[in-house]
Amino acid sequence: ETELGKGTTFKVALPLTMAIVDAVIVEAGSYKYAIPLAHVHESIKPREEQMRKSDRLGDILLLREENIPMYTLSQISPAIPAEDSRHDAEDEVALIIRSEATTFALRVDNVVNKQQIVVKAIGKEIQHLNDFGGSTILGDGKPALILEVTHLVKRLTNKAQAVKALPKKPEVKAA
Repeated sequence: ETELGKGTTFKVALPLTMAIVDAVIVEAGSYKYAIPLAHVHESIKPREEQMRKSDRLGDILLLREENIPMYTLSQISPAIPAEDSRHDAEDEVALIIRSEATTFALRVDNVVNKQQIVVKAIGKEIQHLNDFGGSTILGDGKPALILEVTHLVKRLTNKAQAVKALPKKPEVKAA
């Protein structure tokens, strides 16, 4: 409603079924994704001495004497394109995702910010992809898919248990 010389009033009607959640916005390649903050335990910049490679189990992060499997977004979801990573591996950030069932690290190029997002239903075109719990529109007007972490945890639990059973990296002791 606008009245000349007095101003404009905007009214926003929101559906009652709308959900607002705290999320971490991350970049992987040229895409942005939202990860519900409730699933993110911590974020770190892994150092070279913390990373191991297993022929059978892939990349592993040694964090405070715990073996944690480490993935990129394209490794955990066939629906996500392989990242055209813009950063060196040393600039990557690892988000530590913890649940009752498992723990894993998710490697991303950058953590953009933490913010509250409005969860919107995804279109029929991609509803069959269980890896996404919805979408949101970011402050720059661009969309971001919201990762369905609970679904990913179920898929990754067996591998995480195998990684946890690996021996810890031997410590180097000074003479």
